[in-house]
Amino acid sequence: MSAKWVRSQEWERRHLAGPLTPVRWVLHALSSITLAVVLLSLVAVYGILASVPVGLIALLPTYVLYGVTLLITVAVIAGIPVWGWWRATTSRGFGLRFTVALVLIILLGVAAVWGWNSVAWPVLRYDESKHTGLRLFADFVDRYKAV
Repeated sequence: MSAKWVRSQEWERRHLAGPLTPVRWVLHALSSITLAVVLLSLVAVYGILASVPVGLIALLPTYVLYGVTLLITVAVIAGIPVWGWWRATTSRGFGLRFTVALVLIILLGVAAVWGWNSVAWPVLRYDESKHTGLRLFADFVDRYKAV
């Protein structure tokens, strides 16, 4: 920070005290780099969202739901068994436990993704021609996919 900015902050602390303290807080907030970065980021996000059709934005909850089902599947099939194995084998060396846990989590994770892809994904995937599967706000998405 520059010496001028430090002197300005000191002056504000001395002269904007008592009932003028809220004015000092506002001045400090408006002169912060953090606020500038946050506001510019919000402007960038607004610009991005303004150029994307609202029908595509309405698809976001559907894809989040797809991802959550995949994460739950991986957690149940791979995470819980490996965590239980890790807790049960506390007497062995850390290196061996870590290596076996890593191999197990990779193998069980791949198996969980394969199982989800072969069992859950065909049920969840939305087919526009047949209107089968899961799509939240399907009518809204179809109506506004280009707007």
